[in-house]
Amino acid sequence: MRRWLRSAQLRLLMAAAGGSVLVLEGCDMNVRDTVLGGLEGASNALATTFIQAFFESLLTQDEGGPATVKAIIETAAQRVA
Repeated sequence: MRRWLRSAQLRLLMAAAGGSVLVLEGCDMNVRDTVLGGLEGASNALATTFIQAFFESLLTQDEGGPATVKAIIETAAQRVA
């Protein structure tokens, strides 16, 4: 069941991404460039923010505090398996 749900989510994401490109195909070039540039900037900023937050949590983690990074790695391992 879980594998089917992941597969359905991936298909939905691919359809949304592919559909947005097809919608922009008939637009004016300036509009298309503006929209794609905005999406690019937003995705770069989001990725940069997550990476900075991850490394900041590594730097500020003390021995007795909560293991934020360990929890992230364990959660990621569960989702992949």
